[in-house]
Amino acid sequence: MALEDIEHCDFYKAGGTVPAPGQQLRIALKKRIVAETDVGITVGNLPTAYNYLAGCLKDGWTYTGTVTASNGSGAVATVSADFAPSSHP
Repeated sequence: MALEDIEHCDFYKAGGTVPAPGQQLRIALKKRIVAETDVGITVGNLPTAYNYLAGCLKDGWTYTGTVTASNGSGAVATVSADFAPSSHP
């Protein structure tokens, strides 16, 4: 999935770049559902089509994934990642 609002998230703001392919991520519930590093640095927002995951996260499900593609040198920064459930209640 393609993450959204990359330039507005902490990872990009801190370094002016995007994570490299292979970077491990997890899904977390903040103001929106976000993809973040294992130390909690937000990389991007999940598209609103995945808002149903908020209920899953509240029920104790966890999701981890990997950056599959990223580009920080274009007009708009892009990050794509794949996620899967890593544990459940």
